[in-house]
Amino acid sequence: MPHCAARIFAVLAFALLVAPVCASASEEPVLGPHSGLPVPRFVALDADEANGRRRPDAGAPIDWIYVARRLPLRVVAESGPWRRVEDPEGGQVWMHAENLSGDRTVYVRGGRRGEAMLRAGPRADARTLAVLEAGVIAEVLECQADYVRLKVGDRTGWVRAEVLWGASSCNG
Repeated sequence: MPHCAARIFAVLAFALLVAPVCASASEEPVLGPHSGLPVPRFVALDADEANGRRRPDAGAPIDWIYVARRLPLRVVAESGPWRRVEDPEGGQVWMHAENLSGDRTVYVRGGRRGEAMLRAGPRADARTLAVLEAGVIAEVLECQADYVRLKVGDRTGWVRAEVLWGASSCNG
């Protein structure tokens, strides 16, 4: 029994020594080995049409062809000039970096009814300017607490961040 207690003490002591190091390391952003930018991060599709490939290779099979310019995508990995991106539906493919920009956009997921209210101010009781349907892509102008100020066509207003995909780009 004394040997077992010593082993448990050694494991606990090691865990206490390592825990602060792990906590501080996890707070620092992981930078992509090729771009030097944080991974994961949000980007926008910067092409009228872009191929989503199975592997980071121009000869790899195409899984998806994306045709929604400015669609927000989340970079989750890098390999040379290729970026593994996740789309708003959760699909992941490899895309060449030349098809992406650092613009901040969001995709409207919508609330329970699949829509989002574009409001005059960052409050639930602010005047409704428009009702945005799921699938709308908007430019991010500003973030404030739980709301994101967006530009959609010729309209500008505020939408609750929780009904938007890509709104976490406001955190960095």
